[in-house]
Amino acid sequence: MAIACLNSGLDCGILFMGDGVYATIANQDPKGLSMSSVSDLIYTLLPESRLYAHEESLRERMLPASSMIKGIRLVDDSETAELVLECGEYILTF
Repeated sequence: MAIACLNSGLDCGILFMGDGVYATIANQDPKGLSMSSVSDLIYTLLPESRLYAHEESLRERMLPASSMIKGIRLVDDSETAELVLECGEYILTF
């Protein structure tokens, strides 16, 4: 969805929360699961969109911030609320 928005010239920010933070972990290899790489899509988005990962979601899953794909910004609860209020004209959840 984010790639389609960017291709249409729409401003796009992506916030990874809850289990979505698993997608932010660098160097994943899903070939053994016969799945495509989510990280490849994230790298496609990085130059043109803003990507954020919810700090508490990472902590709850015991994922270190150092394991994230470079270029994704870590945000705390207060920054998450600000992002949604400032940038959330349209919000899609998955």
